Amino acid sequence: SGLGKGLIEKLLERGVRTTVTGRKKEMVDEVVRELAGRFGSGRILGHVGDLTEPPAIASLVTKTLEVFGGIDGVVANLGSGRGRSGWAVGEDEWGRMMTINFDAARRLVEATIPHLRTETGASIVLISSIASLWVGGAPLTYTVSKAALNAYAKGLSIECAKMGVRVNVVSPGNVLTEGGTWDEKKQEDAEGVSRMLEREVPMKRFAEPAEIAEVVAFLLSEKSSFMTG
Repeated sequence: SGLGKGLIEKLLERGVRTTVTGRKKEMVDEVVRELAGRFGSGRILGHVGDLTEPPAIASLVTKTLEVFGGIDGVVANLGSGRGRSGWAVGEDEWGRMMTINFDAARRLVEATIPHLRTETGASIVLISSIASLWVGGAPLTYTVSKAALNAYAKGLSIECAKMGVRVNVVSPGNVLTEGGTWDEKKQEDAEGVSRMLEREVPMKRFAEPAEIAEVVAFLLSEKSSFMTG
């Protein structure tokens, strides 16, 4: 849903065969049904699983290889900013947020790299957050876990360059998606959100998923073949 669906739509528009994954079967089925009707059933593959669990990642990679025969690109669009505020949140909360926002993406990348078709200039794109670069009220656990993802990408890009694989990060700012955090905040305090946009966002509005998807599609394509890190 939200940004994830926007990414999938953009890739399908560009002719990319795509696997979509999510924890809720009904949501995955709905997205696959809708987009298969528009782009063709052979272009999109659905997978249900919680990618914070290693077996789900393994089944995702296996299923993709079985159906599509190879992998040219990976987008790790994982994470949640819904965490406890403050510095004393406890080990369990730190562990939970690091797993969701960093470890799951790392494990997905590690499971995928051995199968990337390096001869085609494979690309890895990690979805981080503006919170990793700018402390603006997000939970500390979210800020730190996404910053870890950024640092990981920089180091990984050096390692993967030896194989001809590129690694990049996209750190979206305020993206409005149905049912997302900002959607909830708008419903609770529309005037407060409007003031925040006017005060803190240069363009004075939310980004749309399609705008972020354009950047991701570019980074996956050969048009960005010199960009990594």
